[in-house]
Amino acid sequence: MSSPALVVEEFRQVRFAPPRRRFPVDGTALAIAAITLLLYIPGMWWGLPHVVHPQVPHGWEIDTASGLAVLSELHNLFLQPQPGWYVAYPVFHYLVLGGAYTPYLAFLWLSGGLANPSGVYPYGFSDPVRSIAILGLLARFVTLAMVIGIVVCCYRTGRIVWDRATGVMAAAGVLLCVPLVYYGRTGNLDTPVLFWTVLGMVVLARSVKNGLTVKRGLTLGALAAISVATKDQAYAAWLGGFAALGVLHWRTPGRQPGFLKPLAAIAGSGFVVYAMASGLAWNPARFWAHVSFLANFETTFFNVAQLGLLRPVTPGGYAQLAIDICGCLMEAMGPVLVTAALVGLPLTWRGAPFVRILAAMTISHLVLTVFPVRHMQYRYILFAAVALMLPAARVLRLGWLRDGRTRLAAVMAGLAGACWLAVMSGDLVYQMLYDARYPAGAWLETAVRPGDRVAFFTSPDFVPNLPRGVEPVRLHRDTVRPDPGFFEEQRIAWVLVSPDNSSRSTGAQAGFRDWGMERSAFLPQAVYAGLQNGSLGYDKAADFKTRSLIGRPVKFLPWINPRVQIFVRKSKRSEG
Repeated sequence: MSSPALVVEEFRQVRFAPPRRRFPVDGTALAIAAITLLLYIPGMWWGLPHVVHPQVPHGWEIDTASGLAVLSELHNLFLQPQPGWYVAYPVFHYLVLGGAYTPYLAFLWLSGGLANPSGVYPYGFSDPVRSIAILGLLARFVTLAMVIGIVVCCYRTGRIVWDRATGVMAAAGVLLCVPLVYYGRTGNLDTPVLFWTVLGMVVLARSVKNGLTVKRGLTLGALAAISVATKDQAYAAWLGGFAALGVLHWRTPGRQPGFLKPLAAIAGSGFVVYAMASGLAWNPARFWAHVSFLANFETTFFNVAQLGLLRPVTPGGYAQLAIDICGCLMEAMGPVLVTAALVGLPLTWRGAPFVRILAAMTISHLVLTVFPVRHMQYRYILFAAVALMLPAARVLRLGWLRDGRTRLAAVMAGLAGACWLAVMSGDLVYQMLYDARYPAGAWLETAVRPGDRVAFFTSPDFVPNLPRGVEPVRLHRDTVRPDPGFFEEQRIAWVLVSPDNSSRSTGAQAGFRDWGMERSAFLPQAVYAGLQNGSLGYDKAADFKTRSLIGRPVKFLPWINPRVQIFVRKSKRSEG
């Protein structure tokens, strides 16, 4: 029999043993999340919508899915479809933002800030400028939460596949990845689709390390479906990833009966979740309209062909596409980390089977996303840049574990790669914070009078914030005439001139702004010359340009910090 003292001691150990946590706290992950939050808050307000007129319904971000776009989508989905329904994107993230918007819209409704919602300006808002700007900011907070998730997921993936240090290094690279620094501060769909895909990468890493189970298969199918229902291009990465996962699963030693069940779980959950998240099950008309939009890409995106951005369907054209991809990747990661990734892929190929899945996802994403549309955009490189940070981090970690010159080389390469990203990302944020349109908008606020007609030739996304009460007028190059009578007839008091994504010497130079071109290609050269020399009856009233810290514009993102020239009608100046 046990002695009384021993019984008491055993009771104490049972009674006071700390409870086992089902979800242990990872202090490193929390630290990474906090650092990401602090670094991404500055610039979150860049280019928020300043809607003073229906001609300028958006902010400065291009192809956003936030603000009025969300309200319009939800109205068309659940109330009454309108002609011209913009169905370029799937519906899932619109639903996510609808949930985020609901408390604020309810507050506006109860406080009198929203009454009789309408598709006509001011859309039912008592203060559309303030309310729509807040909606845009709410969408960016959702994006910010997803950025934090992306960085933490990359850390977790690196830790699962290798170790904590590799995960931290991968997270640091992703944190400073140049395209994420931009898209992590906007309402575009590129960060949300990346979040769901990278979350799936964590499950893939666990499936490779610990085995593919039915539960993990159900999770993977659901995450893949949500990714594709957020933005269609996600299908490409998942197609390669599932193919590689299937091969690895098939080659598992000692396969047991029922080993195909996890693969069936992926397919089954993927189909069910996609049918719901994409709207196929509850709004098939909208779903098939979206499919038709994608199937007629060159027709629906006529501006892409008009600007000469499509590569020809020739071997040379596809070779140029490959060069475009390499240029984007170099800009996103920097030459040091790209080199490290290319070394890390073969170096870790045999020891880490997950790398084969990562490589398959990256290649299929690039090939199946870029080559069908025949032009390269910076956002297309985002997944590849984030995924390649993992093998890049691993090869630097392996170098650190060696002695002598190898360790020194790894340290120098890591510092060089981090510094390159820090400089590029820091300059990007600087140009967002000090975008030339801010002082241009402040100047217009003091100079322009209510009722003045302000003309521009570019997309409304490039226009500075205009004062309330003005009338924006978008002029078209096919109808404008280079003579003073035309502008007099139109009663144009002010003309705004900015470069945009059409401002390149040859349209085939996809992604790069022609740094010497001061105007949009939609502003005819003859009209621009007439504004400059005064023959059209205008004087240059102001010129705003914020210089880069490193002496160059932001590559692949020409809508950040464009130069703004403001011309005033001479008779208007004499009146003032």
